[in-house]
Amino acid sequence: MAELMANIKEAVELCLEVQNKDGINVFNTQFIEAKQLEWVI
Repeated sequence: MAELMANIKEAVELCLEVQNKDGINVFNTQFIEAKQLEWVI
């Protein structure tokens, strides 16, 4: 399970990097981070 969470976290971070490069709005980034927090809890 921990390995799965690490993979999800890595995938999310990659998505955030791509978004930052593409200049996609901050709302999407915050939404993904909120979802990530839900998974951790």
